[in-house]
Amino acid sequence: MLHALQQHNEVEWVGGDLYEEKWQMHQMKHPQMRFIPEMYVDYWGVMLEDFFRLHHYDVIIARDYYFIAQLDTTIPIIYVGDTTTDLMKKYLRLPTHFANFADLVEHDTIERATQVVYSSEWSARNAIDHYEASPDKVHVIEFGSNLIVPASEQTLPQYQEVCHLLFVAKDWEMKGGQEVLDTYRLLQQKGFPCQLTLIGKHPNNLPEDVEAIDFLDKSKTEGRALLVQKFREANFFFMPTKFDCFGIVYAEAATFGLPSLATNVGGVSQVVREGVNGMLFSPNDTPETMAERIIALYQHREAYEQLCRSAQTDARQRLNWQVWGEKMQGILETTLENLGIQPSTQTVATIPTYVINLKQRTERKEHIINEFNNHPEFDAHLVEACEHPNGAVGLWQSICKIVRQAKAQHLDYVLICEDDHCFTQHYSKEYFHTNLQQAQKQGALLLNGGIGGFGTAVRVSAHRYWVDWFWSTQFVVIYAPLFDDILAYAFQATDTADGVLSALTPYKMAIYPFISVQKGFGYSDVSESNDRFPERVEHYFEKSSQRLAHLHNISQYFLHKG
Repeated sequence: MLHALQQHNEVEWVGGDLYEEKWQMHQMKHPQMRFIPEMYVDYWGVMLEDFFRLHHYDVIIARDYYFIAQLDTTIPIIYVGDTTTDLMKKYLRLPTHFANFADLVEHDTIERATQVVYSSEWSARNAIDHYEASPDKVHVIEFGSNLIVPASEQTLPQYQEVCHLLFVAKDWEMKGGQEVLDTYRLLQQKGFPCQLTLIGKHPNNLPEDVEAIDFLDKSKTEGRALLVQKFREANFFFMPTKFDCFGIVYAEAATFGLPSLATNVGGVSQVVREGVNGMLFSPNDTPETMAERIIALYQHREAYEQLCRSAQTDARQRLNWQVWGEKMQGILETTLENLGIQPSTQTVATIPTYVINLKQRTERKEHIINEFNNHPEFDAHLVEACEHPNGAVGLWQSICKIVRQAKAQHLDYVLICEDDHCFTQHYSKEYFHTNLQQAQKQGALLLNGGIGGFGTAVRVSAHRYWVDWFWSTQFVVIYAPLFDDILAYAFQATDTADGVLSALTPYKMAIYPFISVQKGFGYSDVSESNDRFPERVEHYFEKSSQRLAHLHNISQYFLHKG
């Protein structure tokens, strides 16, 4: 879904950090209680309201209903779902009091959303009938396959004497595993040559002729490869589920031209269409009935092979994320047009970036080139460091050389990096761009991507902190109003670059979570202390991150209480 949206838009994923922080806070405060995100709808509303007030977005797309139930914003919201609480409460056996509460939360979400997009008519109809959603704002777009296979590698099932049935599921009972096994036994008793492969959760006492494979992780190369192999070897994907909101695995089967044998429950009929990409059983059909229908179809080879071709065509035209993204784009553009909102089309220019490197430090040069290799958003240049017996003086001279050049080019800001900078897992182009622009709007003159130490910190946005002073200059954005002050400063032999920058302006911020830390090379060209104890460098960043995490959790807690 995220990748499909990114094909046509600049997309930033928010909410994950908020969820993780709240989950950790809940675990600390209530270690014996299950974390239920619906119980924190006020918290999500407060935090996201603060975030969206300080950041510019054209539209919000929400996948989890509890995030937006109490979100007060002027930004249009598109809620994407595959079911509703009303449809799920019986299946999940929700306690009545919680089901009623969650129902109200979902009602608020649907009412607050500008548009609502479901994966099936089944869910969409419930939103209209039960939650009183306006039909004009409810849409249906089928989800796509999460197994992406290039068109050049797509093949059709091979008709063979022995019919190969495939079952893939985590939940044996709910997904109809026993019914699959019973049907398989009946097929054998009827003299129909077949074999069965089970992937996922399954009982231990299986017949010897049944191939059983434990759960395969699609995110891992080996797991994905084996799963693809089994889809290609099969003649039918057989999962007569007792309940499903949609069933992406059916779309995955269709990608391989593999007809699905499914039960007509929930939203399954949206993805599996009789005679198009599979066969639908009634929830009351017995294994006997299913076995007879399987035999009748497979023994009619021409009809079976036509169904395989039709299934693959349907996957290409309907059940894939590219199609989902194109249809969603139409809804996005129409929504903005109807509201009179001009989408942000201005592309963020590449960030002027200068990296300081001593020419003899070739290992650092190789490291920093690799860091920026996959980040075209940076217009990165290596700057030969000014050499001086006092490393701190040399660093300051290098900074001044860069600032002088930035001023001559009339830049609004410049990013200065040292060659030991490392991107963290939290870095993304959108995350950095947003903080870069919003810090400037708030009047910051200096923005750190990560710091090795600080005195006092005050939260000024969802992901930025004001700091009174800081250590480390491996990733520092300097805004133009500070250029002259830097160039005018008379640097002393006892000064440090981070100390001087800290003193030159009170208007400085640090991004949290950090997007940059320093890599230890076993020595330091600037600090004698760090040169003697190189292992301290990474420890400093860990400690600073822990301190900010503590402050972050406290602010989150009291913002929620407020």
